[in-house]
Amino acid sequence: MLNLLQKKEQKKIYQEYRLRRLVVSLALVTFVGVFLLVLLLPSLILSLARKDEAVRDLSALQDKSAKDAKDLETSLSQTNQRLQALQKDKTTSAHDIFISIMNDTPPGVRLTGFTYQYPTETKAAQPQQLQITITGRSANRDALQTFARDLESADIFEDVTLPVSNFAKDKDIDFILNLLIKTNS
Repeated sequence: MLNLLQKKEQKKIYQEYRLRRLVVSLALVTFVGVFLLVLLLPSLILSLARKDEAVRDLSALQDKSAKDAKDLETSLSQTNQRLQALQKDKTTSAHDIFISIMNDTPPGVRLTGFTYQYPTETKAAQPQQLQITITGRSANRDALQTFARDLESADIFEDVTLPVSNFAKDKDIDFILNLLIKTNS
């Protein structure tokens, strides 16, 4: 092919061609970049929403853990107070009370539970006593009555209360027995 254009003109056309190619390439790259940003926009919004949710969850967990720590601290202080109440009376330990109850349990009586009611702070001059509630099952009335009498004769207990309602059945009697522990004050 013959070149009808001069070298100078050819160079100028070639530079314009390169410039147009550069502009088209930059336009294509810009278009692809904008297109990718549009495609990433939903992911960005979703990520921000998840981040906010995670921050709220973390805040809620921190509040809950702080509340749990306060509850645990309260529970520990109450337990310490109860232990101190048990230790105030040096002559009657919990071990002695359990041993006395177990030794006085006759055949035919099965113990199923013990419940402590600790003394509470009152303004009365008279100190409150530790109360123990025993639950269990007795084979018959005689065994239950014998058990109550044996506990009354023990030196540890000030009062043994056996409700009359416990004697409603002849056999397999579910019973509740309330004991007041003697204080040495």
